[in-house]
Amino acid sequence: MIADGRLDRLALLAPATSFFQRPGALDAVNTPIRAWVGTNDAITPPAQTRFLKEALGARVSVEVDIVDGADHFSFMNEPPPQMTDPLPDLDKFLASLAAVVCGFVTA
Repeated sequence: MIADGRLDRLALLAPATSFFQRPGALDAVNTPIRAWVGTNDAITPPAQTRFLKEALGARVSVEVDIVDGADHFSFMNEPPPQMTDPLPDLDKFLASLAAVVCGFVTA
């Protein structure tokens, strides 16, 4: 696989990583990663995000932020219909998250 030099950082929100757990699947990844996941995420639970740090952390910077009380849809401005976000102030959380993500990707 040829590396794509256009990406020098990855910001991942509630990433589905079970697709990449096959041996060697992440061998070509050499991009620093910062990932966020919620403690209440039943779709992509924190273990999937921690997997990135376990698989890549020895050779690539991987920072994992586990957001207490957040679920899978807490990282969206508008959750799907019939979903109520569990965070007490979603707008405040998203504004803070946006600032951190922007700082990470522009550093």
